Amino acid sequence: MGIRPYFHKVGVAPIDGVCSTDIIVISPAEDYYSFVLSIVSSEKFVEYATQTSEGTKMPRANWKTLIRYPVVISDKSTSKRYNEIVLDFVYIIQKNIFECKTLSQIRDSLLPKLMSGKIRVEC
Repeated sequence: MGIRPYFHKVGVAPIDGVCSTDIIVISPAEDYYSFVLSIVSSEKFVEYATQTSEGTKMPRANWKTLIRYPVVISDKSTSKRYNEIVLDFVYIIQKNIFECKTLSQIRDSLLPKLMSGKIRVEC
C-alpha cells in the first residue's frame, strides 16, 4: 500500500525486491495472505487509511494507526480454504503481469523492424 492512501494504490508485488519509503509493505502469515490482501484492498480500509492520514500538504498513512483497523478473523480452516481460492486468482493476475511484460518487450523489438521494412508480414 502506498503511504498516500487517497490514491488507492494497493497491490501484490509479483517478485521480491526493494521499494521506496513511500510504500507500506505488508507480509501476512501464509494462511492469511488472501484475507489481508482483501482487507487492505477494500474501499473501507482505504477510506480508513485516508481519514487517519497525518499531515496537511501530503497526508500520509501511518502503520501504527493502520494496525488498529478492526477486523473479524475466521477460524483457521475457513481462512485456509479462503486463501486457497483467492490465491488461484492472485497467481493468474501475476501470470498476466509477466505475460504483458513479455508481450510489450516483443512488440518493442518487432515494431522498429516492421516500420523500417527489415521484416515483412504477409497479409
